[in-house]
Amino acid sequence: MNKTIEKYIYSVTRRCPEDKRDEISKELESNIMDMLQNDPNYTEDDIETVLHKLGHPIDVAYQYQTTNQHVVDPRFYQDFKLFVKVGLIFSSMLAVVVGIITSLTEMDVNQPELIFGSLFSHIFSNLTTFGLSVFALITLAFWSYKLPKVKAKVDEKFKDWKVSDLIDVPKFDVTPDIKSRVKILVEMIFVAIILITFGTLFLLFYETIFILNINGVTSQFLNSAYKGVFTFFIISSITITMLNYLYRFYAGRETFYTLLTSTFTEFYGAIFVVVILLLPDLVLIQNYQMLADYFNMSLANITNIATIVTYATITIILLTSFISYFIRWIKYLKNRNFKR
Repeated sequence: MNKTIEKYIYSVTRRCPEDKRDEISKELESNIMDMLQNDPNYTEDDIETVLHKLGHPIDVAYQYQTTNQHVVDPRFYQDFKLFVKVGLIFSSMLAVVVGIITSLTEMDVNQPELIFGSLFSHIFSNLTTFGLSVFALITLAFWSYKLPKVKAKVDEKFKDWKVSDLIDVPKFDVTPDIKSRVKILVEMIFVAIILITFGTLFLLFYETIFILNINGVTSQFLNSAYKGVFTFFIISSITITMLNYLYRFYAGRETFYTLLTSTFTEFYGAIFVVVILLLPDLVLIQNYQMLADYFNMSLANITNIATIVTYATITIILLTSFISYFIRWIKYLKNRNFKR
């Protein structure tokens, strides 16, 4: 047999059921030789022309498949997509939270500026690892339907289904684009006024807005060295928030990308607040000493309480952001699936 023909037949049969490879090989060889018999002195170019007429080995092998080959059964494909989307959203948010926690545990309090590099490194690594793991687990779970025992149990459950098992129809308001844009514009103006007003007042009165006064003794609360950090945070947060509103105004309604930018904006603010709360000596040490004297406690006890309050606040911030946006994503996916 010609080497080119032999390679072609092998490329086809290796993708076919093992018990039918010999039969398919003989049939292909016969077909190819029949197509070449018009020219007894055929060349390699003639063979290539005939093989191209037959088609790519993958396409030819597919014609010999007696059963549909799917990693996920077509009946469950839409459910598979929904599970993958929800799983990736959950894993992405979890990756951010775990990345923050990991970075905080490794943070050198004497070099707080390194926290951003550590954050992005851990978050990016977690996004890849968590995302691939969730996708693999969900795919494996749906693929398991091909196992005889699993298939038998699932099919039996389908036979015994009840009307009471049906989920409720999602309820959502269909808001015309023009009304949605008006709402977004009003909200954007209101938020801009609040953020700019309070941000400006905070920076102007940074040294005097938080003053601890105990028994006639006053002390500045926040460390003046971090005014630049607060300035950057306020300006960048206002800028990102306004850009998010402008994009939402442009879209006119909730879409995948507007929800994605809103999620980024939310987590940007949450991460930055966490970093600020963990800055060394954010609260001047004399304030702790004044509180220790007032409550007749040791300085160590007061600082321990402050640490507990700080980490409790961080936990609340992260959990609130995680839960609120996870719920928004679930609601969006449900409504989008229903509208389709």
